[in-house]
Amino acid sequence: MIKSIRKREGQIVPFDQGRITAAVLKAMTAVSEGSPEEAEKISDKVVK
Repeated sequence: MIKSIRKREGQIVPFDQGRITAAVLKAMTAVSEGSPEEAEKISDKVVK
């Protein structure tokens, strides 16, 4: 599991899967498809 990431500015922050889920959901909303549950499933696969 990913524990932390390095931001562009160089700082290290804890990894937040919720941000991946939010980005996927935002993309789904833009094309009027999907649901929050589907976005969660996709982010789970991305993090694996």
